[in-house]
Amino acid sequence: MCVVIRKIKDIDFSAAHGGDGRKKELITNKDISNPHFDILNKDYLLKGHFFDWHEHKDADEIAIVLEGKGIYRYKDEYHTKDYMKNDVILVNAGELHRIEAQENSMFYFIRIKS
Repeated sequence: MCVVIRKIKDIDFSAAHGGDGRKKELITNKDISNPHFDILNKDYLLKGHFFDWHEHKDADEIAIVLEGKGIYRYKDEYHTKDYMKNDVILVNAGELHRIEAQENSMFYFIRIKS
């Protein structure tokens, strides 16, 4: 058995899904032996910024909104849902989506492989 403890503040930022969002990869599939686990990220979007259109072909995605509010677009520009703090968003594998922040936003993203 292995126990890993990481300090989120010590994890470097990287680019996330085009656009101008940032992410911290907290746990990846390299850290865990479960073949269905893909990633746990903490992602950030500043007001007016976005994660550009993308999809996860072989992974469902769960997003937990820690702060902020904005628009979640899926399929195309016309399919939208508003998100706000304390919402949980589920995106099925292969679903094209884009996230736009109307306020500074922070999320935990968990992806589970199909």
